[in-house]
Amino acid sequence: MQELTSKQKKERLEMLKSITLKDVVFGRGHDCGGLIADIYFKRKMVATYHDDGWGGEPEVTFLTKDIEETIRKYIADSKVEEHMLKTDWDNPIWTKDGKGLGFFTVLESAVEFISSHMEHMKRVRKLQTNKLVLEKDGELYTKGFGMSMAKIKKNPRLLLQLKDIIKKEKSQGYELLNTNI
Repeated sequence: MQELTSKQKKERLEMLKSITLKDVVFGRGHDCGGLIADIYFKRKMVATYHDDGWGGEPEVTFLTKDIEETIRKYIADSKVEEHMLKTDWDNPIWTKDGKGLGFFTVLESAVEFISSHMEHMKRVRKLQTNKLVLEKDGELYTKGFGMSMAKIKKNPRLLLQLKDIIKKEKSQGYELLNTNI
């Protein structure tokens, strides 16, 4: 699988915007990281997700069969699978049988993608209190100023300098991730 570009990540997040995770717990299994979460669709809990990290498929338990069908339709209508096959799952081996990836593979990938994005944003929120947080080509970069962003925002001269720095960084292809400026 390939790493998604920033643009592709934004596209995927937009496709999955109606799905959120709550009560997320990361763990460690024999094979890889485990993940337990409640899956919400349009702010209503629809399923539990349990990947123990010991190999095999994760367990997804929908509250009802009707809810599962609703999620199947949403995943199909949002074209997530097509996006996956054009981007990070573009190896022909995934579709050699002509059946595509399948609903549970797409859902598992979506849950892992959303949880990874949540962790990424948690890191950004932590860093942004006293740094400028930038992203380019999927990598995070920070610029510290020896004081908090709140102090910089209170000083008109420093705020103007900060805006000039941001403008320069954006012209060089960096994306500003701070939500506190």
